[in-house]
Amino acid sequence: RMSQRIADTRPSRALAEYAGTYRHEMYGDVTVTLEGDALVLRYPRAVELTLRHFHFDSFLGTSGSASLLTPGATGVQFQ
Repeated sequence: RMSQRIADTRPSRALAEYAGTYRHEMYGDVTVTLEGDALVLRYPRAVELTLRHFHFDSFLGTSGSASLLTPGATGVQFQ
């Protein structure tokens, strides 16, 4: 995944503008909050991911002590 990263890009918006509740018909609601310098995605009672900028409007989410280089990092793209 890191080989696909385009270096030196920035999100198209300020991180605070990504904060909010997002609804998916099948999966339900997830919330994104800005905590310090990172976005945090929460799916009720199941998932909490810290989102770090990957490139453009794509972020990689990790939980606990995992890092962006962890094979289990979850890709999140805002459209």
